[in-house]
Formats: sequence, C-alpha cells, structure tokens
Amino acid sequence: MEAVRSLVRDLLEPINNGRFTPENALNLERFVEESYLPYVSRQKRPSTSQGYRDMWNRYLKPRCGYMRMREFRTADG
Repeated sequence: MEAVRSLVRDLLEPINNGRFTPENALNLERFVEESYLPYVSRQKRPSTSQGYRDMWNRYLKPRCGYMRMREFRTADG
C-alpha cells in the first residue's frame, strides 16, 4: 500500500506545488500521433488507417495540431 501512496505523491507533487500549468497540457498533435493514429492502425484496415493519417497530415495538423486538447472543439476540426 505504501508503494501506491508513493506513486500517487510523485504524480500529484507538481500539481500540489503549483508547478503544473495549463500550458503543459497535451496538445492535439501529440495525442493524435502518439495515441489515436497508432490505435487506428491496430483496429482498422491498412487502407483506412492510411486515409486517416493522410487526412490528419494534409488538413487537420496544419490547422489545429498546435491546439491543446482542452481547447479543441469539434468545430475546430
């Protein structure tokens, strides 16, 4: 149980000490390229996965890839 408490303390320390700021939050580009597209490549056909990747790179990434996840709205995409 103490091991879990130690992990939780380490995780919450930046928040509790005021070192975590909203600017450190995950941006859309990082989420899509590190989480969403790898998920799609495992779950969908290769042609579908490639289509999603192409659409992301050509249209969405330049327009909204810089946005923080918490700021992104459907209309932005």
